[in-house]
Amino acid sequence: MQKNFDILNAFICNSFKNGSKNVISFVKLNAVFLSLTFIAHKIISVSSQTNILGVTYSPNIISGFSLSVLLLGIFVHAPVEELLFRWGLKFTPLSFTLLILGFLTTIQNFFLSTNSIAKLDSKSTIFLFLTYVSIILIIWWCAIKKKLNIITFYEQNKKNIFYLSIVIFGYSHFTKFVMIEPVKAILLSPIIFLPYLIMGYFFGLIRLKFGILWSIVTHGLSNLILPLLDLII
Repeated sequence: MQKNFDILNAFICNSFKNGSKNVISFVKLNAVFLSLTFIAHKIISVSSQTNILGVTYSPNIISGFSLSVLLLGIFVHAPVEELLFRWGLKFTPLSFTLLILGFLTTIQNFFLSTNSIAKLDSKSTIFLFLTYVSIILIIWWCAIKKKLNIITFYEQNKKNIFYLSIVIFGYSHFTKFVMIEPVKAILLSPIIFLPYLIMGYFFGLIRLKFGILWSIVTHGLSNLILPLLDLII
């Protein structure tokens, strides 16, 4: 895994350095990642219809393609998800705080997929929101005031943080599914979320080598291309 990471990392880095041929190579690399993601998505889509994986797509996903959903994915979901799950791959107090928020969002989405949060009353919902805000403010304050030795932690755990961000991003898509058999779904979750894990891996490499703007653009393009492919094929 680590060797593959270093090879792919070096290839992407070189792809923007040496002229048009390497830019073409980079485009081809994008095509490979999009193809892998699309194939994995199709397999999961078919499997979810037969309950093999213990999940089915949520009703809002099954409702189908629309222009508004497409634009939302490009201009809202892509930037927000990159800021939550990829900006924090390089430390600043704010980016680190957003990465923690991304982690909390993933936990929330897990409970949403099991319909646990839907059962909360208004007081419990307010309490949950205030808990989120309190945690985020405390972490942000600690990061700014350097109460935690976060920079050293980042330097010593770059690759671990990278892989953790992939997992957090992948599992944040719990709300796309409804768990019919929770135990089976959790056990098979690496397969269920494989398309998003592939995307998280690729977007993470782009973010580290070229910055958050490039990862937002790449993510936005994938949110344009993949739904169109799904509509055509």
